[in-house]
Amino acid sequence: MEELQHTAKAYYDAAAENAKQVARDFVAEMDHDRDGVVCLPEFLRFAKVKGYVRMSNPHFFRQLNTSCTGKLSFDEAITFFYIVTSARPLCDGCGHLVLGIFFTCVKCFDDADESGTFNLCTGCFSRSKYVHSHEHFLDNVVLLHAKRRELKQERNKGFCLAAIEVACRLATRFCTIM
Repeated sequence: MEELQHTAKAYYDAAAENAKQVARDFVAEMDHDRDGVVCLPEFLRFAKVKGYVRMSNPHFFRQLNTSCTGKLSFDEAITFFYIVTSARPLCDGCGHLVLGIFFTCVKCFDDADESGTFNLCTGCFSRSKYVHSHEHFLDNVVLLHAKRRELKQERNKGFCLAAIEVACRLATRFCTIM
């Protein structure tokens, strides 16, 4: 979680002022009593009201609370903001936040709607600790590169079709046997 906290802080520090204000407002909304920290009841209430139901539990709060004070500091609360705004997945096998590499069902990813994707931590994937109707999974890095290749192929196909269309128009215009 500390690496995720450093990532969240780096994004916050590099953000434009209006984006920083959105993050500060998010944290302020969590801090119901305005004492500068977010206690467990405040966190649980906020997470439930905002629809982060799967994260609304003491275990997840303790994961965020890397300082072990029982209260989230601003940086720890910003980490939660980063997690929800970057759509970091929870494992659909064990329910824990996935901190590193994870596996995604390719079919669910391609067909994703409001119900989202099906993601697994490496432990649940490698031990087959899940129930799911599809079989093809890729880790998030491989999936990213595979989708990038697909986009390049689509762009190239579009370029080729456009080139063929132009060539046909030119041939029609300048060729006397057509």
